Amino acid sequence: MPDMQAAPRSRLGLTLCVLGFVGLVSVLIGYRSPLREASQPGPRRDMGWSQERDIIGYMEALARIRDHALFLDSGTTREEMVRDSIRLYLARHDPHSDYLTREEYAGFRRMRGADYVGVGMEIQRSADGDIVCFPYAGGPAERAGIRRGDRLRSIDSTPVLGKSLPAVAALVKGRQGTELQLTVLRDGGSEVHVRVTLDEARAESVTVQAVEGLRVARVAAFAGDTRGKLERELREWPRREPVVLDLRGNGGGEFLASIDAAMLFLEEGAPIASVRTSQGTEVHESRGGALLAQRRPVFLWQDEGTASAAEVFIGALVGNGKAVSIGRRTRGKGTCQEIIEMSDGSALILTTGALRTPDGREFDGIGLGPTHELTGEDARTSRYVTRVRELTRAINPE
Repeated sequence: MPDMQAAPRSRLGLTLCVLGFVGLVSVLIGYRSPLREASQPGPRRDMGWSQERDIIGYMEALARIRDHALFLDSGTTREEMVRDSIRLYLARHDPHSDYLTREEYAGFRRMRGADYVGVGMEIQRSADGDIVCFPYAGGPAERAGIRRGDRLRSIDSTPVLGKSLPAVAALVKGRQGTELQLTVLRDGGSEVHVRVTLDEARAESVTVQAVEGLRVARVAAFAGDTRGKLERELREWPRREPVVLDLRGNGGGEFLASIDAAMLFLEEGAPIASVRTSQGTEVHESRGGALLAQRRPVFLWQDEGTASAAEVFIGALVGNGKAVSIGRRTRGKGTCQEIIEMSDGSALILTTGALRTPDGREFDGIGLGPTHELTGEDARTSRYVTRVRELTRAINPE
């Protein structure tokens, strides 16, 4: 997204990127935080042309269009024309950049409140532009019948195609108990209408369970509490068991949270990730010693739903030789977005950086291939479990 000078950004507690918005959201990931937000608009960068002349010309063009264009609805406002022109410009240059109206931005901000209720799922944009659903286990969306991989078409009859992820997430509004109708496209092409009741929709960032006799830590998204929860679980992990982290469907979350979590496995000074911006490159390195003994095998499960901050985490551990990954190529969401609030209450979402793995590779639109790929159509959990056991025996034949 185009850049813009702004006041210092604050860390978001995140997803959409920003962090799996805790309700209906995807994860964009941001620079210094998967998504950064300006507390107030800043001065415009000098771009070498007359600001006054161009603004006058732009407003004159809008007035002429409104007065004479045959295609224009009589009720169209100048605000709508400005909004549409900004969105069209951004869409031509970057699929992740967008403009939020006052109402859309207010809805987005409400989602981050402590009392937020939602549908309980993350959304991600696929390579072909569709919005893909990843419901939280046991959440309102899953209980209502939304399936992982469903492609969202509308929310209460409002089409979502072409909208940014924050704008889509802002459509989920209402008090606890409110019903919304989500229309999704299912594999095979059938369109399904699902009634979802809004409820508390926060997902635990880290949960541990036994999967076919194997101890597995599920990391649903990277949030402010992820490192602490993961550290507690790792300290209690049985010494003879491999460490298995399930990152399938993890849409990302907070960039810095994934950096902090990666430090649990890396020695001081180990490269974690870097961010390329228009101003240069910022490198993030580990600041602490590894928590785990180096001989203990660490396995990371990934798939097509693994994106953004989760890809940063995988790239850091695999790139430093501290883990091996199993599964499918990841989503390839390797850019960071920044929210810049405008003086009228609207906001711009701009891509400001490209993420790189420890060896300097950018993965946006490409994804990260696994160390051990699960080929074919069958990607059931049992295949992941089998591969972990095979690799563990190869490492520790006794």
